[in-house]
Amino acid sequence: MSRTITSLPDFHLRGMGYHARLLLLLVLWVYAGSSNASSAYGRWFVLETANSDRAPVQLGAAPPGAGVASHPGSEVEGDELIAASGEAEVSDAASLSQLEQQLDDARVQGGAYSQALAEPLGDLARYYRSQGDFAAALSLYGQALHNLRVNEGLYSEGQVPLVREMLSLYRDAGEYESLDDRYDYFFRLYGSGQPPYDDLRLRAVTEYLRWQREAYLRGLRSSDRDLLTLFERNSRLLRRNDDAPPLPPEWEQALVLSQIQNLYVLAQAVEPLVVYGNASNVFSNSRRLPGAGPDEQQQDFTRTRLENIDRTVLARGRRLMEDLLAKTPPDRVKQRALLLRELGDWYQWHESSERAMDYYQQSIALLQGAQRSDLVEQWWGQPVELPDSNVFVVPGQSSGDSLQVGMTVSASGRVTVDSLAFNGAPTDNIGSRLRRELDSTRFRPAFVNGEPVAARIARRDYRVQQR
Repeated sequence: MSRTITSLPDFHLRGMGYHARLLLLLVLWVYAGSSNASSAYGRWFVLETANSDRAPVQLGAAPPGAGVASHPGSEVEGDELIAASGEAEVSDAASLSQLEQQLDDARVQGGAYSQALAEPLGDLARYYRSQGDFAAALSLYGQALHNLRVNEGLYSEGQVPLVREMLSLYRDAGEYESLDDRYDYFFRLYGSGQPPYDDLRLRAVTEYLRWQREAYLRGLRSSDRDLLTLFERNSRLLRRNDDAPPLPPEWEQALVLSQIQNLYVLAQAVEPLVVYGNASNVFSNSRRLPGAGPDEQQQDFTRTRLENIDRTVLARGRRLMEDLLAKTPPDRVKQRALLLRELGDWYQWHESSERAMDYYQQSIALLQGAQRSDLVEQWWGQPVELPDSNVFVVPGQSSGDSLQVGMTVSASGRVTVDSLAFNGAPTDNIGSRLRRELDSTRFRPAFVNGEPVAARIARRDYRVQQR
């Protein structure tokens, strides 16, 4: 199984020295490669680039027609699910004095709690944001939200654009702990994942799950309990009572693919405890110590639960996708082909190439039969790093240093580095580390005429990044 390290939770740092704790993120700039390549990842790096055709319902994006996420190509696409269009902007003609005058006029005409205040407060907040004054913008957004709650109720739909803009502002400012708090409010605002479900609530819950994955990888929610809660919350959304109305197909697919991303993270994070016996190595069922108190016992139970999930993670992911595939009508060719491709990726990432190739070829045959050679070329024309969802990508700050890599990806999806230079000169230390990590990274190989082939990538530039 591909086990990689892409962020700074404690489980990643055991036994690592100081320099190892400075995780390097290498941001991919593709000169000769796939336009829809997503992310490779390793102990020291992640590759990040645009992913132009993730799925009919992207992770971190609303169904078709509901808007576009602000960070295309990344699982970290957030803060846009509840938007119906681009972010609101202040007119270029609007000056600070004009905006302040509009706000004063609204107060004079309607009083301190007039519903008419929400719009000028929001406009003024956007002005200060455009000027880089995040503190003033946040204060005004807060006043506008309070006004809407007073006039429309605690859970009014009118808060949607303001909440979205606040989420985006916290991200721009790098205030991730505050962003985490605001996401909790956002989740409660739209039903806490409880029925009745409509598009707004379902978009809210899938975005919240996406953020929880990012928060976990950022170390904001890095405990075993946080990871188990994420998995179980997604599981509850997928479990439907017999008398419950079915989810729309596009939302069921979004939630299944969301759970697959959770399983990638869980498989990456959890290493079951091994107890060495006389005859063979066996997994421990418990870490409980004699005399452990309630907190220790609860922690032990949580860890044991995660380890049990991890032992069956390959089968769990397969069942989720196969069950959804069985429900997908034959005429939904792209959706069925996507799920077959995802199944192939799942097995390829878990180093079961034979099963992976079988699913890949089923997907290709389905698309060819439907005259969708465009998707065959898009999905299999070039090698793609796995998982093809950017689930492990956590944006960081580039150092500006550049690694130029030439590589060959074999028909089985393994990488051979053919050439490597650092800022145009030969390199050893960072280059050796990158070679090791690429060696453990799995790719979806290129296919020609339905068969996997080796493919040369002449050059890719990586920017070294510390997080």
